[in-house]
Amino acid sequence: AVVGAGDLEPAGGARRGTAGRAHVDGLVAGGSVLVPLPGELVGPHRLTLLVSNAHRLGGHEYNTDVVTRTLLVRAGAAAPVAVPVGHTRHRDTYQEVSAVVDLDGGPLRLEGVHDDGGPGPRLAAVVVEPLVVAPPAATAAR
Repeated sequence: AVVGAGDLEPAGGARRGTAGRAHVDGLVAGGSVLVPLPGELVGPHRLTLLVSNAHRLGGHEYNTDVVTRTLLVRAGAAAPVAVPVGHTRHRDTYQEVSAVVDLDGGPLRLEGVHDDGGPGPRLAAVVVEPLVVAPPAATAAR
């Protein structure tokens, strides 16, 4: 299932962006987004986020300290999964970041965790697909 920014449900300080590609901003502490899922998905799934993160320390573009941001993925009653979002140089430069989550049919929510005054990641889309792991090939006994 591909869930675009227009279908995400921002809460807290998160909000829909108005410039450039459709996105959700404000994913810092207190900001979250509910990801509507088709039907009841259960079991291990790969969650791929299309995100950008242009936060940096310093006042210029050269020799600056880039900052990795983190999103917490809460899938129903399962323990949250921390997903680091690396630096992308610009707010409109997106990257794919994936994590494995165990869905139990409950809600899927992404939460910002940082509360240092900097911007949170910008989220453009979420892809949820079953995690398929092939069993190892059987080896013949000698």
